[in-house]
Amino acid sequence: MPPSPDLIDWLNKNSGAVTGLAAVAGVIVAALYTWLTLQLWRQTKRQAVITEAALEIGHRPFVAVAVDLGPGGNRACFRWSSDSATMGRGQRSSRAGR
Repeated sequence: MPPSPDLIDWLNKNSGAVTGLAAVAGVIVAALYTWLTLQLWRQTKRQAVITEAALEIGHRPFVAVAVDLGPGGNRACFRWSSDSATMGRGQRSSRAGR
């Protein structure tokens, strides 16, 4: 269905106003996109800081050595762990020596 002749006449008579309104709408949309992009940039930067801190904590080297003397003190058992998940839980993670 083609537009009515009255609408086309009105648009022709008010073409400057229509163009101005379209330009203002474009500026508003561009400003909104700029604001949203800045918000995304800030949150991405914040997320990068949080991720870096989590990786540093998760990959920090831990070393624990425990010495257990056997009955009578004639035997020593050395336990070591380099895994932060087994620290302080009394688990033997790798070697035992005399």
